[in-house]
Amino acid sequence: MTLEQCGLCDYPLQKIFSDSRNFFSYDCWRCGSVKITEDAVLLLKGHPEIERPKLSGFCRERHELKKLPVEILTNNLKSLIAGTPNSISQKENKILEHIKRNTDYFGKNVVLEWMRDFPIAYAVNKDEFKFLIEHISNTGYIDGNGDGKEFQAHLTVDGLNYIDSIKSQFLDTNQVFVAMWFDESLDNIYQKGFSRAISDCGFHPIRIDLIHHNDKIDDRIIVEIKRSKFLIADFTGNRGGVYFEAGLAIGLEIPVIWSCKEDEIQKVHFDTRQFNHIVWKDEEDLYSKLCDRIRATIL
Repeated sequence: MTLEQCGLCDYPLQKIFSDSRNFFSYDCWRCGSVKITEDAVLLLKGHPEIERPKLSGFCRERHELKKLPVEILTNNLKSLIAGTPNSISQKENKILEHIKRNTDYFGKNVVLEWMRDFPIAYAVNKDEFKFLIEHISNTGYIDGNGDGKEFQAHLTVDGLNYIDSIKSQFLDTNQVFVAMWFDESLDNIYQKGFSRAISDCGFHPIRIDLIHHNDKIDDRIIVEIKRSKFLIADFTGNRGGVYFEAGLAIGLEIPVIWSCKEDEIQKVHFDTRQFNHIVWKDEEDLYSKLCDRIRATIL
């Protein structure tokens, strides 16, 4: 298969790299840096219910934050999409964050191009992008003007205060989501390994099967991951749900700590094996290594 257009937004491409694993790597004018498999490109083109604009926004945001592109595969599409903004307020927050990121001084105008920049809002197209910007302008969070090609805007004092309040809410959380196999053989591992290490590092562990709720389980998982400072994904048992929850956290830009029991690490799927896993023998080994990892990467 050859690729002449972006697999996420159809923008014409100039230079494309491919490798033996059937990955296409390229820089798109609209989406930023993209790394996607041939199968994922075909699936996205053949299934309109899978929303390409959300993946376009996801890649563009990571590109702007100077993060390495996440490998997009057929088996992580839904989890990546699940972590992207859906509501008007979430999409508008992404626009405000983009403007602040590109503001060197108070009052500086940031240029937003209608045809190029709509992925920063995870918008479907330029028309939705225009609608969102008009609405933000009416809230008083930005001030600016535009024409048929672009919009120039700067954050107002209210807008700056609003974005700072959102960031502080995220930083204040001490919840940690543990994604793992809910098998009784791992109960001791959770209590004396995961839970103990998380608590001793000053955080509050949460495992979805151990809390009482009346919600649909998938909805509750999404809510609790969004509330968490970071997520621990343990692949012992090679459970599909753990892949979903780790992908969701990546989509939300929530840090993930990866782990697996040493005699099962070879069963972990190749698309996550690229990450540095904590490979543990028993609960004491896990406790020690997890404490070290949290202190090194989170605290």
